[in-house]
Amino acid sequence: SMFFICLYAHMGRGLYYGSYAFRETWNIGV
Repeated sequence: SMFFICLYAHMGRGLYYGSYAFRETWNIGV
């Protein structure tokens, strides 16, 4: 149970920071 909670949090954090970094680079590129 705890493993899945940590995994879900890790994935969510990765997607959040990934999308944020992508937006930053996209804005700089444009």
